Amino acid sequence: MTDYEISNGIVCGKIISYSRAGLFWKTYEGALLCNGLKPEYRNGTNISVANTIKFSLDENDIIKNASLTQQIEKHLLLGSDVCLKYRKPLIKYPWQGATNLFVKELVESLKFED
Repeated sequence: MTDYEISNGIVCGKIISYSRAGLFWKTYEGALLCNGLKPEYRNGTNISVANTIKFSLDENDIIKNASLTQQIEKHLLLGSDVCLKYRKPLIKYPWQGATNLFVKELVESLKFED
């Protein structure tokens, strides 16, 4: 059932955190800061907050792309823009990660000049 995906795509931004964490199962977790702000309603007030996306890495994806963790760590330290190709499975098990967004591949962002 984990082979069935409800979505897949690409998100772009700067990696702002990355770690291997967990009490029972150690999983790879991270966060991507996307450009722009998103509106949020808190305590009766509309505010704008940073648009962050939390992601996980599945061990199976790491096996398929052995350099994925090193690429993520490198771009976290450099602060460079990246695009993450992801998948969202129909069913997620706790030992796979804390989120349901799993990164399959990292692609360096291209900057186009006029």
